[in-house]
Amino acid sequence: MTKKYTFVANWKMYLNFDESIKYITDNMDALINLAQLPDTKIVIGPSFPMIYPMTHMLKSSKIEFSAQDCSTHANGAFTGQVSVKTLSEIGCKYCIIGHSEIRHYNNETDEIVAKKIDLLIDQKISPIICIGENESQKKDGHTFSVLEEQIKNVLELVKIECNKLNGLPIFIAYEPLWSIGSGTIPEKDHLETVFAWLHGQVQKNSASTHWNLLYGGSLSEENIAAFKKIDYLSGFLIGKSSTNFQEFEKIVKKIYYS
Repeated sequence: MTKKYTFVANWKMYLNFDESIKYITDNMDALINLAQLPDTKIVIGPSFPMIYPMTHMLKSSKIEFSAQDCSTHANGAFTGQVSVKTLSEIGCKYCIIGHSEIRHYNNETDEIVAKKIDLLIDQKISPIICIGENESQKKDGHTFSVLEEQIKNVLELVKIECNKLNGLPIFIAYEPLWSIGSGTIPEKDHLETVFAWLHGQVQKNSASTHWNLLYGGSLSEENIAAFKKIDYLSGFLIGKSSTNFQEFEKIVKKIYYS
């Protein structure tokens, strides 16, 4: 493997507390070994209650942790929300924001995503910003106008805050909605065009920022190797497949050894 790849395991709400702890306990040595592969970073994104015990279980390893979301508020009377400062205190180095499920179920807007990025940068947590078009937008030829709208505020904010980053990586995860959970992945030409466009946009905006471009959507052991040929792609946001360790391990090793 010549490029560095980041593998983010977004567990969503598939595993409860006991199942999450069992996942780590049963696969401890294999997980640690997986994270020791050269040029490979493993990031696990469990539900909020599991983050603290899991960071302690793996504190001597290279495995890092991500939250699946965060509040737009620093603190205060916001029942049920979790602040970015709390995430930092319990060991989160990353936070997924703007995921299509949050945008859909919580009515999250691009402006809300930008607020969260601002708070995350202040706490030195790398945002993993999810973007993507739906099937009708793709069919109508609106992919790039949709993506441009979704990253516009992100690019403006990062440019303003570039002096505060100090090398903090910023991640953009392209997750076409029509691919998530469908078993269908985009054609190679589409991916090459999208990632070349994204690379151009972020470099034009803030070339000194440590940008990382990820892909997510129906990833499996069978199709993951094809993504190694995509320029500017530096990692993957993996959903349900990552909740089965053997499957997750096969995906990582398929990239590493192919």
